Formats: sequence, structure tokens, C-alpha cells
Amino acid sequence: MDEIKLKPCQFCGGKAKVLNDYSVGFEAYYAWCENCRSSSSIYDDKTDAVEAWNRRTNDYL
Repeated sequence: MDEIKLKPCQFCGGKAKVLNDYSVGFEAYYAWCENCRSSSSIYDDKTDAVEAWNRRTNDYL
């Protein structure tokens, strides 16, 4: 399995990880900063959560 590469938190530079959340009634994923506790939105696919976390506004400039 490929290793998931998450960028550091865009707010504090902390380490991030992808978490599962089953409390919403289905298997859901989100990225979460271990330092400042900011998070991405919830996604039904782990890859989507990683892509959202790694997206930066300067990626489009």
C-alpha cells in the first residue's frame, strides 16, 4: 500500500494525519492537525481527504 503523504498544517506547520469517522452514519475520512486541531471537511474517500488537505491556494497561481 502506498504511504499517504500529507503536507504540514497550513496554519501552524504541525503534523497531520487522516482519521476515520463512523459517527456520521457511513465510513468517512478527514485530515486533522495534531497540533492546532484544524481539519479538512469530511469525505467518503480517503484520497479525497488527502487531496483537500494538501491543496493550497498558491497551487492555482
